[in-house]
Amino acid sequence: VGLAGDTATVEATVRGQRAPVARFRAAAAAGATLDAVAPAQVGSGDTLVLRGSGLTPRPSAGEVRTVLVGGRAARLVAAEGDSLLRVVVPACLADGSARVAVRVGAALTAERT
Repeated sequence: VGLAGDTATVEATVRGQRAPVARFRAAAAAGATLDAVAPAQVGSGDTLVLRGSGLTPRPSAGEVRTVLVGGRAARLVAAEGDSLLRVVVPACLADGSARVAVRVGAALTAERT
């Protein structure tokens, strides 16, 4: 499957059998994107504001959301729609800039600083 909105039919067969054993449709969905992180300089316990799209997980699909700041899980304090998150910088991080990414389900956004 390729771009969002694309679909493909997948068939699984067993050698020696004529009919497919399983058939299903796979549909591509747009992944989450992280467009901006503010402020650029943070300290442990500070609140970061993240803006993007597709930042809300689909519980029905078994998805969860994790925000990573400096490679560590941050505590989510607010989510507004699927485009804005507020998280607390983990206590173990030094003051300064930190790379931030959001994992929604199995997909990870590009990192932002």
